Amino acid sequence: MERILPPNNKNTTHAPRDKKHSLFDDEFVMSEMHDVDTAPVTHKKVANEKPQRAPRTWIKITLWSGLIVTIIGTALVAFAAFNYWTNVYPTLPSVSELKTIQMQVPLRIYTADNKLIAEYGEKKRIPLSYEQFPPQMIQAILAAEDDRFFEHPGVDYQGIVRAAIELVRTGHKSQGGSTITMQVARNFFLSPEKSFMRKINEIVLSLKIESELSKEEIIALYLNKIFLGHRSYGFAAAAQTYFGRSLDQLTLDEFAILAGLPKAPSTLNPVTNPEAAKNRRDYVLRRMTELGYITEEMRLEAQAKPIESEVHTATIEAHAEHVAEMVRQWAVERYGDTALEQGLKITTTLRADLQTQAQTAINTGVLAYERRHGYRGPVAVLDVVGQQQWPVSVKDIYEPDAIKLALITNWDDKTKLANAKLKDGTLITLDAKASEWARNYKEPKRKSYLQIGDVIYVEPVDNQNYRLAQEPRIQAALASVDSKTGAILALSGGYDASRNQFNHATQARRQPGSSFKPFLYTAALDKGYTPATIINDAPISQYDEYSEDYWRPENYTGKFGGPTRMRVALIHSLNLVSIRIMQDIGIDYFLAYAKGLGLDTKEMESIHNLSIALGTASTTVLEHVGNYTMFSNGGYRVPPYLIEKVTDAKDAVLFQAAPPRLCDTDCGENTAPRVIKPTTHYLVTNMMQDVVRMGTGHGAMVLKRNDLAGKTGTTNDMKDTWFMGFNPDIVTGVWMGFDQPVNMGKQESGGTSALPIWVDYMRLALKNKPDIGFAKPEGIVSRRIDATTGALLTDDTPGGISEVFDQDNLPAVATPDPLRELQHELF
Repeated sequence: MERILPPNNKNTTHAPRDKKHSLFDDEFVMSEMHDVDTAPVTHKKVANEKPQRAPRTWIKITLWSGLIVTIIGTALVAFAAFNYWTNVYPTLPSVSELKTIQMQVPLRIYTADNKLIAEYGEKKRIPLSYEQFPPQMIQAILAAEDDRFFEHPGVDYQGIVRAAIELVRTGHKSQGGSTITMQVARNFFLSPEKSFMRKINEIVLSLKIESELSKEEIIALYLNKIFLGHRSYGFAAAAQTYFGRSLDQLTLDEFAILAGLPKAPSTLNPVTNPEAAKNRRDYVLRRMTELGYITEEMRLEAQAKPIESEVHTATIEAHAEHVAEMVRQWAVERYGDTALEQGLKITTTLRADLQTQAQTAINTGVLAYERRHGYRGPVAVLDVVGQQQWPVSVKDIYEPDAIKLALITNWDDKTKLANAKLKDGTLITLDAKASEWARNYKEPKRKSYLQIGDVIYVEPVDNQNYRLAQEPRIQAALASVDSKTGAILALSGGYDASRNQFNHATQARRQPGSSFKPFLYTAALDKGYTPATIINDAPISQYDEYSEDYWRPENYTGKFGGPTRMRVALIHSLNLVSIRIMQDIGIDYFLAYAKGLGLDTKEMESIHNLSIALGTASTTVLEHVGNYTMFSNGGYRVPPYLIEKVTDAKDAVLFQAAPPRLCDTDCGENTAPRVIKPTTHYLVTNMMQDVVRMGTGHGAMVLKRNDLAGKTGTTNDMKDTWFMGFNPDIVTGVWMGFDQPVNMGKQESGGTSALPIWVDYMRLALKNKPDIGFAKPEGIVSRRIDATTGALLTDDTPGGISEVFDQDNLPAVATPDPLRELQHELF
């Protein structure tokens, strides 16, 4: 076989090459082809025969068409780009807005000791900085959403190519085309519509975002913004919602669960669909393992854990529903309708422990009132024979916070011992003492006041024991204030605030009754009265033109004491003495004096009769407590306040309270005005101390303190009862009554209904507080007086009692009475 040599070999013969031949000429091609394994091929040329050429027209057309299409396409792209950059691009939002973006964050209200009271807002969100997110949380997000986030410039071209190939290959979209930065651009700036233009805008904005923000800033925006189901926005809020803990308290499997939510938060969350959440969690854990974030052992351990989740609301640490609503209204009035989504943190003056104690005292007090006034019967009566569970028909019966529903399952009429089951299945026992207050309850066809099948309320006495209760119809309210600053320490607007949203401490205007008398006595002291002044406790009859009848007021006891010293009259809250004092000093004088104290006198001015002395002008609990601060703090007008500080979402202070300072001399613009001179203040406070020591407020002595003072109050027909009490630091007021004023019962008074609540609260409020008492100012002197006449006794006169006076206003010296001296010698 002849070997064909390369073209430049000497033994190779070539036919002459026509200069016009091209690479497409058959003859040229054939002449250049040699096969080393075949015999030489000889070509015979025909004379005058022209070389054959392949048709080239279609090739030229194709090339020219491609060139034209390319030019036109390029022109169209250029035109589109020009149009986009001139008309669309300028309208895109500025990326710089992201640096100052204000996310919708709920309004949160806290106590002074940073306990959460309430959270208001449609979106639950807890913004964190990048550094505050746990590293495993970020790794889980990267594994699930964008593992090349820290490498690409905002648009992951590799991911887009992979997604495109997958789309062509399978016809289904795959993950990888949208980066975290693109999601930030979409969530912050773009509408949810799916269109080609929106995608272009998304890409352009992503590139802009990457050029102006750091990667850490971008992913922090994503972690705080994205919706994760159940009103939760951002991963910190989702951690609280699904697991009831903060992000830094979660475990690896929980991080993976949260990281799987962005794809479909409504269907992949662990509450709605635990199985789907588990599958998605396991996928995230596998990706974390593939990316080297966790080991295989860590993945297997995390995947072995069950899905345990439920919706958690904000953890309320201090229950103060009425206070929360007061703060919410204040915030909206001050910061507008968007106050609930600005991320405001409002710190109140409340102390969490005192707020809890205030509500507990209110609950205990109203339940005690119910026990004093008899049992009204069971909530329902069921046939429980053979039943092991609560019937569905009664599971919807309302259950307040302070008491629980129970079903009597066994009753011994002889021992009065009852077995009962709570709604949660807990079995309890009520002994005879627990229900003895209900023994007078009788109803036809019932053999006993309790029986099997009764649905009742029970009150927890301690961790193990319960007693029979009933849902109260009575209401009560409490307000407690730091008298030197005006800071509200605790405020309860009533029993069962979750159901009764009416705030009885701030919205209910009721007559203060005898608790108003100290203001009258203060005015009288400044008009020449002394604690030893004698006033006649005798009947009064006055014609009332308005009612066209005679007004005949009485004392609470219905008795008359005759000539009575001012101190004694206040101790025993004698109504007739107060009326005569008002009659003596004059209504107009008193109204002017009260206005000088800072009291609201509008209603008093409209009444403008002697009944004002008995507290007929209405007030609220908080207003009344605010007025009483002057008795506690030495005579200064200090208004109560609730808001201590307001900060925005970035912790910038928007508001800081500046309570007035107490100064003996003018300390500047923010000085609390002195409205009662020191000697007058001491005298009236000293008399109110005796109200506690030996008068209608004696029940407060159970606290075994010497620095307490106060005044009870019971209105006409026992419709409202009060106790206003204080020491040199704290003023607390308690009211009890019905929403629709009716007689509370013959035995009810400020000392029997309101005072026990006050004691229950102040026991904690004054715990570990020094028992110092009220300082005696200059000008106060102590003198012996005749207990009957109130006159001063001379040094050589035996007997008498000690009394305190303003040294500039002493009573006259007693003159000898021969008849009295003779009686003393004889008897």
